[in-house]
Amino acid sequence: MTMWNEAPMNSIAWRTLEWGDKAGGQYANPKYNRPTVSISQPTDYQEWAVMTYETIQATASVSGGTISECVCKVTTQFGYTYDGNWITMSLSGGKYTASWYSGSVTGYLLVSVRAKSNNGIYGYHQHVVYVPPI
Repeated sequence: MTMWNEAPMNSIAWRTLEWGDKAGGQYANPKYNRPTVSISQPTDYQEWAVMTYETIQATASVSGGTISECVCKVTTQFGYTYDGNWITMSLSGGKYTASWYSGSVTGYLLVSVRAKSNNGIYGYHQHVVYVPPI
């Protein structure tokens, strides 16, 4: 059995496993802890309105390290992203906060929050929201 610090694992595989996967994979490396992320707003299956700014709020922490980045994005049930990319969340009072404009999108949306530790490991949390048609 190949151990984490033994050959033949190449540096690219090591880096992928150690740093996690930005696209959503949650690799576990025994050397570092994965951040714990918890979305407090919106609640799961909360209803949002069209043409409004919605607040996304979360907490993130990691044992044995610090959070270096916390971002969020909103996607449709088909995987389309309406904001174009991840939105950087600001930290205030121990909570990370961002604002997202719903525009004219309707249906079920997936709110994702991703936190990155100072060791490069990612943690995720997701909630579903519903935007009814006008």
